[in-house]
Amino acid sequence: MLEVACGTVRNRFSNLTTVVGIAMDAPLYTSHNSEDFLLLECEHWSHEQRAHYERENERYGFFKNVRKTERRIVDFE
Repeated sequence: MLEVACGTVRNRFSNLTTVVGIAMDAPLYTSHNSEDFLLLECEHWSHEQRAHYERENERYGFFKNVRKTERRIVDFE
């Protein structure tokens, strides 16, 4: 699932050459926590890889309703 999320990020942002993924269990739902880390090197991204992650993401639907918001805060008290 983490790999599909990282591949989907690469498909969405084609300028990326490396994607780092970090996943962890939600502490509310388990008494044992685990973490996963993934480094996806994607400098050379083929049409086959793009298609693979598009197909795999149909199961999960990552980033379907994402809005980009930028804010700048200059007041530090």
